[in-house]
Amino acid sequence: QFVGLSSLARNVGDRMFEKMVQSIQTDEARHSQIGPAVLKKIVEKDPVYAQSLVDKWFWRTWLFFAVVTGFSMDYLTPLPHRTQSFKEFMEEWVLDQFQRTIESFGLKKPWYWDRFLEALDLYHHMVYVSAYTYRATVWFDFALPGPEERAWLRQKYPKTWDQLDPVWGRITERWKKSGPGVEWYTHGATPVTFCDLCQLVLCGGSPAHNSAQTLVHGGKKYVFCSDPCRWIFEKEPERYASHLNVVKRILAGQAPANLLELLTKTFSLTADSWGKDVAGGRYDWLRESAGASTLHSETR
Repeated sequence: QFVGLSSLARNVGDRMFEKMVQSIQTDEARHSQIGPAVLKKIVEKDPVYAQSLVDKWFWRTWLFFAVVTGFSMDYLTPLPHRTQSFKEFMEEWVLDQFQRTIESFGLKKPWYWDRFLEALDLYHHMVYVSAYTYRATVWFDFALPGPEERAWLRQKYPKTWDQLDPVWGRITERWKKSGPGVEWYTHGATPVTFCDLCQLVLCGGSPAHNSAQTLVHGGKKYVFCSDPCRWIFEKEPERYASHLNVVKRILAGQAPANLLELLTKTFSLTADSWGKDVAGGRYDWLRESAGASTLHSETR
């Protein structure tokens, strides 16, 4: 993935990021060479354990990769520089290679494979819109997809984009009402809930049917974004049960519930450093759209 990110960075002119991920790739190449030999030995000794490791780490890697690479390919890369969608990239470079590799070791696809394939059309989109509407909780900026970007996404994700596009439509309408520079009118006001395993926002499933799961363990209730995350927790509860995510720290009195206090006191962010809309709502297409709406209302 770092080769792909490096290529994307070069295409958009970000030389510093290009060099950084190339450096990371040298380490990852070494890990990739070690991995097959280690997995072969584990399969020889305990194939059931080997299968469980594949099931666990493919899912955890997928969630992280969907955020890091899905965001950059489908939202943060300028439209003229996009060569393929994140889903197309996954199908070309990950799915075929992964299946060939595990089959060569006598292993099976993870038990949740069908869920994973469905998530290719939805998951990173849902996390991105959640991140956009809570962009001040991170240290980097987000882009609002305009009409041309949304048309491109509809073309690339024809089965699911009808479920996702209305969300961007509502966010766009709020930008029209507020005008440029009014970040908080398109921003959430209360902290969101996170998965007790992957620590990402509960964005599994679809906009209409979230796949969040609950589990009571040791007298405490845990929430997960999906069946696989709950399954991983149940396999090793002692590893994850004591961790407090942001919401649980708030409920325990270890972090403030007020979002602005949370950003400044717990996250050490400031108005200068927290994430914003990359253009502050100052998009040419948004001004033209808002102007057309105003003219239409005045002539009625």
